[in-house]
Amino acid sequence: MARLHSQNKGKNFERQLCEILSQHFGEGFKRTPYSGSIFGKTNISRSVGMSEGVINTLTGDLMTPDGFPFSVECKAYQDLEFHRLLTGNCTKVDSWTTQATQDATLSKKEMLVVFKLNNKGIFVCLNYDLIKDFNLDNYIKYKNFAIISLEKFLEMKNNINIVKEFIEGRKING
Repeated sequence: MARLHSQNKGKNFERQLCEILSQHFGEGFKRTPYSGSIFGKTNISRSVGMSEGVINTLTGDLMTPDGFPFSVECKAYQDLEFHRLLTGNCTKVDSWTTQATQDATLSKKEMLVVFKLNNKGIFVCLNYDLIKDFNLDNYIKYKNFAIISLEKFLEMKNNINIVKEFIEGRKING
């Protein structure tokens, strides 16, 4: 019963996030059927032989519009022990970023973890290199990631082209 509740909580958050992102970046954000389980985690072998378009569409928790440079992983949790971020040992965030990085690599995008904590807000975890030159305040640097509020991320809307250029440059150089 608890698992069903957590699954519904996750699906509801994915729907909520699709609405928020669609309002800020334009229409085109939808829940991925089966919420990323088609190619995610241990199912990566299912992507063999699939077209790049299919992989981009069905990888991650959200289907995103063309040009959106992120593969999105969604998490809805009761709480997160933020002090573990400061000690560099937050296994929950480590597992989220590992999963999101795998999906992003498969879809040739940048990883984005969006997580909601009960009564605390919605936060975004992304590659620190993407924001280090944006003069943002109020973020936590955890390993090679930055954690910011969803509001701060949405304020970066005008910087999404910079993120796209960063990703394209990395593809060319690396």
